[in-house]
Amino acid sequence: MTGTGAVLFGTTTIWYTVSFSPPRRKKAAIAVYPDTSVAVTVPTGTTQDSVRELVQKKAPWILEQIGGFEHLAMLDATKRYVSGETFLYLGRQYRLKIAVRGGRNCL
Repeated sequence: MTGTGAVLFGTTTIWYTVSFSPPRRKKAAIAVYPDTSVAVTVPTGTTQDSVRELVQKKAPWILEQIGGFEHLAMLDATKRYVSGETFLYLGRQYRLKIAVRGGRNCL
């Protein structure tokens, strides 16, 4: 079972999807994805008002996560692929080094 909802925090509206898990889940979980979508997983039987209160309470954290993903998206859009530029891969930062061998560029 799923649903959607929205919470107004300041001037920002946070849209989220709700999914209900089996009764063995004891706590709620909030996930923010790179596409800036927000998913809330709660135990079966949790009311929509409780979910809305949870999202309202965690709104500063959610907006911080969304801002981080938007910042990363802006960094990726400005890549020029020159020697010394950094790239994120599997959570680590790597520097690009371009070497010239035999008249050809090699990475």
